Amino acid sequence: MHAPSGTPLADIVHAAGARWAIEETFQAAKNEAGLDPLPDPPLPPPRSPTPVTARLTTLVLTGCQ
Repeated sequence: MHAPSGTPLADIVHAAGARWAIEETFQAAKNEAGLDPLPDPPLPPPRSPTPVTARLTTLVLTGCQ
């Protein structure tokens, strides 16, 4: 939290507590409305290099025809 230099610690703690309550209320409202973001979809498995290697080998053995 940003505060001007010389701000009493009690004021900073009070502001942080108020913000916490606001964040909790906002999160509860999002949960009730179903607005929570969906989790990221899983990444597809990495492509196997075998098909590429097989194609290159075929091209080399056949003289790149």
